[in-house]
Amino acid sequence: MFSEKLKKKQRVLIIDDDEEDRNLIRLYLEKSGYTDILQAASGTEGIRKARKMKPDVIVIDTVLPDIDGFGVCRTLSNDHSVESKFLVMTGVAQFVDIEKALAEGADSYCLKSFTFESVVREILQLLKGEASPGQKPDIHEEREP
Repeated sequence: MFSEKLKKKQRVLIIDDDEEDRNLIRLYLEKSGYTDILQAASGTEGIRKARKMKPDVIVIDTVLPDIDGFGVCRTLSNDHSVESKFLVMTGVAQFVDIEKALAEGADSYCLKSFTFESVVREILQLLKGEASPGQKPDIHEEREP
């Protein structure tokens, strides 16, 4: 029962310019019991919401219309008023992007997939405290059937 109360209090911010992707991630999180989910369609909006709303986990797409996801991660991870964990996600896996995300302050990195299961799995691990800063994340790929 304690963990259920904790779940409801944890806040997630999803920064992605694709509204459909944001809504799919939100739906998966809601099915897992998380209800405090914020969304932002740009890096600038995401930075503003992160500073104001203090989410526990921030999910950042690498491709955004104004500031790329690496810049958003760097800005927020260097902001001592933001004590969030950061998950950088991308549609294209490149080792250099993983290294760059970790160098910019990401706690984890994953690929976007058709079902978003890997993204949600990584978010849930961060919310449970199962990932630590600087730890090299596994890249989870999901293929269409």
